[in-house]
Amino acid sequence: MLGLLVAGIPLLVHLLRHRRVKQVRFSTLDFLKLLHKKHSLRIRVSQLLLLLARIALASGLTLLFAQPFFTSQSLQFLNGGPRQVVALFDNSGSMGLKAREGRTMQQAAVDALRSLAAGLSPREALTVIALSPRARVTFRGRPEDFGADGVPAPSAAAVDVEGGERLARAAFEERPGSERQLAVLSDFVRFPVGQLARLDCEVLLFPFRADNVGNRAAGPITVDADKLVAGEAATFRLSVGRYGVPSQTRLTLSVADKPADTRFFPAGLGPAQVVFTARFEKPGVFPVSVSAEPDALPGDDRAHTVVEVLAQRRVAIVTGRALPPAEGARDPLFFLRRAFAGASLDVTEAPEKLEGTSLVVLLRPDLLSTSQGRAVAEHVRRGGNVLTFLPPDELDSGASNRNWFEALGLLRVGRKVEAAAPWRATSARAPGGLVESRYWEAIASSARFLLEPAASFRRECVLVAFDDGTPALYSGACDRGWCTVINAGATLEGADLPLHPIFHIFLSRLLTWSPERLATYTAGDEVSFNLPVEEFGGQFQIVAPGNKVHALTPERRGKQLVVNFAETAEPGLYRFERVSAGQRSSQWFVVRWPESESTLEFPTVPELMRQLPRARLGSSASGAVWTGRLPFSVQDLLLSFVVLLILAETWLVFDLERQISRDLPEMPHG
Repeated sequence: MLGLLVAGIPLLVHLLRHRRVKQVRFSTLDFLKLLHKKHSLRIRVSQLLLLLARIALASGLTLLFAQPFFTSQSLQFLNGGPRQVVALFDNSGSMGLKAREGRTMQQAAVDALRSLAAGLSPREALTVIALSPRARVTFRGRPEDFGADGVPAPSAAAVDVEGGERLARAAFEERPGSERQLAVLSDFVRFPVGQLARLDCEVLLFPFRADNVGNRAAGPITVDADKLVAGEAATFRLSVGRYGVPSQTRLTLSVADKPADTRFFPAGLGPAQVVFTARFEKPGVFPVSVSAEPDALPGDDRAHTVVEVLAQRRVAIVTGRALPPAEGARDPLFFLRRAFAGASLDVTEAPEKLEGTSLVVLLRPDLLSTSQGRAVAEHVRRGGNVLTFLPPDELDSGASNRNWFEALGLLRVGRKVEAAAPWRATSARAPGGLVESRYWEAIASSARFLLEPAASFRRECVLVAFDDGTPALYSGACDRGWCTVINAGATLEGADLPLHPIFHIFLSRLLTWSPERLATYTAGDEVSFNLPVEEFGGQFQIVAPGNKVHALTPERRGKQLVVNFAETAEPGLYRFERVSAGQRSSQWFVVRWPESESTLEFPTVPELMRQLPRARLGSSASGAVWTGRLPFSVQDLLLSFVVLLILAETWLVFDLERQISRDLPEMPHG
């Protein structure tokens, strides 16, 4: 608007040119005075009009380039185009609910969006942003070009309001001088409408809802043991949510190669707790699913898990060196053999093939080489279960490899302490409920090592400690695996733990722990897998529900590979497969339906208006409410005004020159 200063230039030039001159009377030219009086008034009027026209032309050009617009709703019909209209389209899972006449709310929202586009003029700009599984622009252009390609496909994930608000802000910033209008088409189930208040624009809400419908949602399945031995039974538990109109619930448990187990629950609202039991007679990997009857929202009617059944539990005991032959109680593995009775023991000096073992026991971690230590650490990260003993009378305090588990980010072995100390339980969070003071306080050690916590140390992982707080029994998760450290030996040297009954119970329970729990994600989440860089030349793929295969390309980040997978919009059971060095391995994970999409809690219109007071309510029938605008804008008026001023100035200049020439008529004779 500083350009309006240019309007003063014609006035300044006019004032500078208006010079006072000395008048000298000349008798023979007196007759010219009469002619001058006759035309001077008209010339002055023309000069004034020309001055005003030039000032108005400079002002009009400045306003035309400034592109002014009105913020008052009563004058917005004069604003220029193209208006920037952004439509946030909710294509989340709950919009798939069948509302009326067998049509889903998503289909009704699509019709409203098409009506909105049809009600816009060609000068408008339309941007459609789909909010699920992640906010993305699906259409940008003129409204008349919007069609079926601009309609986002339904997704099982929840809405990404934050991403939609960010994309809408970016769309508005592309046209800083245009009018901003936002349309939101959603059922507003757990939709934070107040977040849109940060957008400085006019907001129009299109709420959709379904009345008199019922829905059942299967929650996640929990199992008491993910890894079983052939012949054992597993207990499955889940919660079934029931919303809307009460109805009878029928659930079916499906396990491969087994007849289906069906349960009926009476009509009612609120969650219902369900317990199933299944016995597995042969080894293998068995997908398990629980499904309800199809209802108004069928996408959340199934829950999945996986159970791995072993032919026999295998324990790899890594001694670090050759053991001398011994019999009876003089056998260094005497107490371990008793605790692991019934399991297949694989005694070796160094770790070789650890995959498939239920538990890896390290008797002398100080004797592991660097490469062997890395192999054990990688086994833990991939979901292995490792038990490490620290025998004070055998462990060399100066050994360079005794801190191999520092790479796991758990503990660091310090100096050796020679002093008798009792064991005391510090936590009740141990798997299997084994931590009770009356058991552990009866154990004492004559020597121990000071264990220093790492940066990621968690106090609740210290199950049993000495009087000075030094961990005596430490057990914690590391990536997908589990690592347990006993600050004593597997023999009677240094502690009487092996003689105590809790020793056998603890080791047998440790053998049944399943550290590799099935990972669960919500639909729309991005899943990442971290692998060692040695597998860079391997092949990676995801097998999605319906046996859809997605090939993946890893990214190298330092000493690890990162494999990302974002196509998780469909709930179900997924399998990550990798082939490296001729070996194939699989990792299962579950993608769940978002819990917020199943509750059918539709907010009322007054509640929406309280959250966003400046918003207006749209009509799903008509779609467009921004109608009744003039075919021209204030910019069009300014442009027409500037053109008229140019024509007027041209005519005034021509007319003024013609009048001045008439002031000098031919001289009379005689």
